[in-house]
Amino acid sequence: MPGAAPMKTKDGRFGYEAAGDPASPALVFLHGIGGAARAWRGQLDYFGDSYHTIAWDMPGYGGSAPLAAVSIASLPMRCRISCARPARSSLSSSAIRSAA
Repeated sequence: MPGAAPMKTKDGRFGYEAAGDPASPALVFLHGIGGAARAWRGQLDYFGDSYHTIAWDMPGYGGSAPLAAVSIASLPMRCRISCARPARSSLSSSAIRSAA
C-alpha cells in the first residue's frame, strides 16, 4: 500500500499518498470532484516500480483541509503556488519531460 502523509503549507494541510523511489521520475495523479488520493492506490502500486508516484488530495478532499478563501477562478493559481512548489523543487525538468 502506498504511504500517506500530510504536507503543511502556509495555506493549510494537504494530504497525499506516494509510492516508489523519490529519486525516480515523478508521475502525479489528481482525482476528480468528489474523489480522493486513495482512488489511485492501484496505480501508485503498479507504476511505483518505475516512477515516484504521487496522488494528492485537492483542498477540501480526503486528507486536505479546505482553503480559507477560494473561488473556482482562483483555485488553479492558489494550488499551483501552494501545492506544486514543494514537489517541483525536488524534481528536475529532465525528469518531468522524460515521464511525459
